[in-house]
Amino acid sequence: MKSARTSRALASISAGLAALTLAGCTIGPVTLPDVDLGFLGNFGIVTTSVADAEQAIKDQQASGVDSSELVEPGTLTVGLLSTNTAPLLVTRSDGSSAGVGVEFAYAVADHMGLSVKFVTVASATAQLGTDVDVVVGVSTADAASATGVTVLGDYAETAIGIFGRGSSASASDLSGKTVGVQPGSVSQRTLTDANLGCSEQGYASINEAMEALGAGSVDYVVCDAYSGSYLASDYDGVQLLGTLDAPVAVGVSVSTDKSTLVSSLATAVEAVQGNGQLDVIKSRWCNGISTLTSASMLQGLGSAPAAEADAAPAEAASTD
Repeated sequence: MKSARTSRALASISAGLAALTLAGCTIGPVTLPDVDLGFLGNFGIVTTSVADAEQAIKDQQASGVDSSELVEPGTLTVGLLSTNTAPLLVTRSDGSSAGVGVEFAYAVADHMGLSVKFVTVASATAQLGTDVDVVVGVSTADAASATGVTVLGDYAETAIGIFGRGSSASASDLSGKTVGVQPGSVSQRTLTDANLGCSEQGYASINEAMEALGAGSVDYVVCDAYSGSYLASDYDGVQLLGTLDAPVAVGVSVSTDKSTLVSSLATAVEAVQGNGQLDVIKSRWCNGISTLTSASMLQGLGSAPAAEADAAPAEAASTD
């Protein structure tokens, strides 16, 4: 019969191994419990420490990345674009960063067997390869003109969304309706250019516009698809009905001359996008928004231009 001490220790080991097994399905760094396993020598069981086992697994996972290609060996230094807004990037009251991009970076680094460190950057490329290894929240349009840079994955998209009640909408449904919008934004210009015959109602923020939609004061709201989805979860029945433009993919930028990093990163990004982790992240931050494509555009719009990511300040959803 096992002693109570032995049973408790073995239970702790089982819990630790379970945590390790599930590491690929968690967000953020995974740390096993600090358990004294010395007594297991009496049973002929190897007594490698938890810390040593953890490090051995990380070393094996990260063996595909040449440490000379990393800003800091053993660490994936991630750039966070200061222009990203909620829910892609959220700054908490204590100054720490959160959001879709942050959690996606944690999951990717965990898959690669690397620790993660965040640095705020103003550009998708300026500090790449010197201060940071990768930058998250980069649209394919942002990196299109950059030399020696590639964007991997599609964990989000830039698009102007239409929010309302119901399961779908077409361009003709907006005719004669009142649409909430933030004056001077890309969304307002896109809506105006679409010439849908609707009446625009201006609000100081998309938070206020979404409140009006929730209260029934407007029929629809036009705003950034991800920011709107982040706010829509607070209002019963309000959801993204489509987009007014062709979505542009948002992923992770990396220097193409970092060959082993590119290879390992590509594998990790593909895994996180395909194993359900990204779905969990999106469920937490943006009402489970699905991948947006050209098929997401409202029927009846015809051929709309791609999202104007840098034409005017994007609406920012308040996180207060």
